Amino acid sequence: MYSRPSELISDLSVINTLQSLEFYDIQYFDFGSFGKVYKATDRNGVVMGVKVIKEQFKNVQELEALQTAQSANSPFIIKLYDCRTIKDESYFFMNFCDRNLKKYLQDPPQKTERDAAFILYQLLSGLKTIQGLHIIHRDLKPENLMLMKVAGTDKPILQIADFGVAKKLSDEGLASTIIGTPLFMAPEQLEQLHQQNKKFEEDRLAKRPIQQYQSAPYSMKVETWASGIIFYLLCTNGTYPFENYNLDILRTKIVQPIVRPQGLSDDAWDLMQLMLQIQSQKRPTLQECLEHRFFTVLHKGVVDQVNQMLELVGARQESVQKNDSLTSSSVDTPSINTPSPPNILDQVNQIQPSSSSSNTKPKQHIIFAPPPQKKNNFQSPQPKSPGFQSTKSKSPPNQNPIINPNIFPPPPPKPILQLPF
Repeated sequence: MYSRPSELISDLSVINTLQSLEFYDIQYFDFGSFGKVYKATDRNGVVMGVKVIKEQFKNVQELEALQTAQSANSPFIIKLYDCRTIKDESYFFMNFCDRNLKKYLQDPPQKTERDAAFILYQLLSGLKTIQGLHIIHRDLKPENLMLMKVAGTDKPILQIADFGVAKKLSDEGLASTIIGTPLFMAPEQLEQLHQQNKKFEEDRLAKRPIQQYQSAPYSMKVETWASGIIFYLLCTNGTYPFENYNLDILRTKIVQPIVRPQGLSDDAWDLMQLMLQIQSQKRPTLQECLEHRFFTVLHKGVVDQVNQMLELVGARQESVQKNDSLTSSSVDTPSINTPSPPNILDQVNQIQPSSSSSNTKPKQHIIFAPPPQKKNNFQSPQPKSPGFQSTKSKSPPNQNPIINPNIFPPPPPKPILQLPF
């Protein structure tokens, strides 16, 4: 009996599938309630994070929110490069981050207020971009905030991840479904959750048909509250302002005044109290938080440091693109009209083997390039099944290998994926 859907995923099956896509150095990395995450390297040497979930638990709403978020091209939002359904599993190919904010808080040394400002500024900037696209995340917590290393600096880039319960809102900007992690829920959400549970229990005891509770709508300012809780964690090395897993006790604690963290500056304390206002109308917007003197005066150097880091990343990306352009122009090959990237929602349909073939095919780019001559670190304890044969072609070295259509048909022509850094 499986306790969570992620336990239905076979590591060996995933590794065989990724090997058929010519990935190597495949390692199990982490797991969640519905899926598992693997670290894998494509044949260009680019390290990716691959999230795998069972098709039956695939959330189309998550894909819609992710697709919309990708259009902003924000450095503070996780990059989704491709999404495919293979057999009964969905594969999400993303840029790899080696740790999340929870691990960051647990690792030494002790964090300073300046470190907290560095992380909080990136979080608020990313959330502001998401809200500008009418998306509400609804599950902000350290486990869903990834940190990515940047060469040439000791500071990480924060990226908002796991849009599993995110939703694209209408123009009113209101949501009603109560979902998320209670420790990071705003008071208005906890109250609605309490009323929902109370109504459910009354119907159960009275043996009435269980009816769906209509929650009162709430605004995007619940994200300001969740960010305030994360701010408190950053300033206390992981201590919650109020912590209890009993919903009734948590409801009473959440309306009590919070304890000021030791050594916190007046500006930081003022911003924290504003973000954790009980009444949502008094809570500032994300833009108002970014304009607080905590960022504009006290820690203006942190804001400048974030901007300099982004400029460094942008310059490095332009250099990579320029080198790629020079390399491609020096090779005498026929030009290929590359179509625009397909809609992510169209890519999650089950891929069927192609039945048609042609004797003469134009030279095409495939998404995942072959690995360098390097021995695979993962050795399967069982012999490979016939369905996972090697996909390498026996064509001359200068010819692009073709993915075996009986295993995984090649996608439409598109440029080889490159990470932004």
